[in-house]
Amino acid sequence: MTITIADAPAVFALNRGGFTEQLHYGFYYIKLGDSVLTNWHQSSKLQLPTRSLLKPWQFQGAGPHIESPESLLGLSSHSAQPFHLETIDRWLSELPISENQLICPPSRPYDVASSHCLPHPENQEKKKRFHFCSGKHLYLLKCCERLGLPFEGYHLPDHPIQSQIRSFLEEKIGKESQWVTDSCGLPSLVASIETQANLWAEFGEDTSSASKKLRHYWGKYPQLTGGFDRLDTEIMLYSEGRLLAKEGADGLLAIQTNGNTEVKHATVLIKSNHGLRKENLGLILNLILTRYRDRLPQAFEGLHARIGSTVPQWIGAGHSIDYLQ
Repeated sequence: MTITIADAPAVFALNRGGFTEQLHYGFYYIKLGDSVLTNWHQSSKLQLPTRSLLKPWQFQGAGPHIESPESLLGLSSHSAQPFHLETIDRWLSELPISENQLICPPSRPYDVASSHCLPHPENQEKKKRFHFCSGKHLYLLKCCERLGLPFEGYHLPDHPIQSQIRSFLEEKIGKESQWVTDSCGLPSLVASIETQANLWAEFGEDTSSASKKLRHYWGKYPQLTGGFDRLDTEIMLYSEGRLLAKEGADGLLAIQTNGNTEVKHATVLIKSNHGLRKENLGLILNLILTRYRDRLPQAFEGLHARIGSTVPQWIGAGHSIDYLQ
């Protein structure tokens, strides 16, 4: 029988006055060495598009070329805050292309706070440079320029830069891969949750100089890969870079211990069936931090109080929460 996301269980309920108003479905998958903790034992075999959780491997497969912390924009899902756009605009000026040649669709800055930082009328007009993934697109084009590859069709599966990324990943997962087109226009790997967790675990512990340098910058400058009021950015800030975190579209979150600082490792994957909403992912993370506090590495300890203190705000006035799995 094929396992689909529709089979995922209810994780928590929001109640008001003894009546359940909302049921939230999804799952978590925690890899601790050879052990797995999950609320849905079939989740390991579930095939899902990786979406933005793939960005560290797209970055590495295309290069990696880590010149400075700003290189992190190449694996970012940025909120188009001014410090993001400073690098985006510089990369655009360094390449012989226009913004309109990017494949990612025009977008507004991710959140209202970021939008208000921008001068009028840019905060009203959709632009490709504002897109979550514009940094990744520009980074791939910079790699094409460095490798002498054509810019045209850089998003297509048979373009040399995409073939290079695909070969890099297939070597990691040990088999031929399946791909779909992401909402930003680039190929996105489809893989089982078990395979995705193994990729994150391997990255977290990789002792190569390139991986160590990437983890160093990522842990030290988390705002560059996310932004203001973003759950993945806050996780890295709260843990002081001991944890790396990445959000993905349609309700994905990955958290990985940083092998540069940690001896005991863990990989956490969360999927909410209700889309990329900070509060839903945060409430599932709170369940994990509470239920497995004694089993998670020390790097997670700093999150417990910070995430727990935000739960009343996330569940909303008059609600109580019941964790179901």
